[in-house]
Amino acid sequence: MKLDKNTLHNYWIENEEKFKSIVDSMTFRPCGVWYTDAFLFCSICDLLGVEIIIESGRAWGVSTEIFAKYFEDIKIHSFERVPERAEREARKHLSKLNNVNCYNMNVFYNGSVIVQDNLDKKIGVFIDGPKDHEAQQNLTKELDYTNVKTFGYHDVRDYGEGDFHTYDLDFIQDFMYLNDNIFIEDPAQLGNGELGAGCLVKIN
Repeated sequence: MKLDKNTLHNYWIENEEKFKSIVDSMTFRPCGVWYTDAFLFCSICDLLGVEIIIESGRAWGVSTEIFAKYFEDIKIHSFERVPERAEREARKHLSKLNNVNCYNMNVFYNGSVIVQDNLDKKIGVFIDGPKDHEAQQNLTKELDYTNVKTFGYHDVRDYGEGDFHTYDLDFIQDFMYLNDNIFIEDPAQLGNGELGAGCLVKIN
């Protein structure tokens, strides 16, 4: 399947209610991913047939919860190097989900172990920490195996080397209502711009 803007737009229309039901079930936590950013990564993972997701930078566990609820039959491996930031709040929500493994450690080596142990599985990687470009590039190289089909980078405002970016997908404007609860609970989030902090997705 060729992935282009039209394919993604059609996918969002077809799966809008499914994703909205997840958003409606979410308890607001500060510093979480904008829901539309997470929807972009979920969409691409689903269209590519991803079977395992590795997340780097769990924090309050917002994106972790979305991925786990969207893909109930997929194992989510979530890494957080500084768990004391928000671990109690994250665990409160994630402990209820049967398909989430949480690790309080650096993803660099340990993530590659998961990739190597599942060479027969299609894997998606979502990087929400480390944040800077050099660290993201190093992590991408560390996990760049043939079975890793996509990388998602959160809090990336420039397009860089990638295939899709929230700023470049005009149809996302029609789905911004999915973020309404975030805006109500944390009005400062509106300062991130019309399309959020930015999510860049690269397809391998």
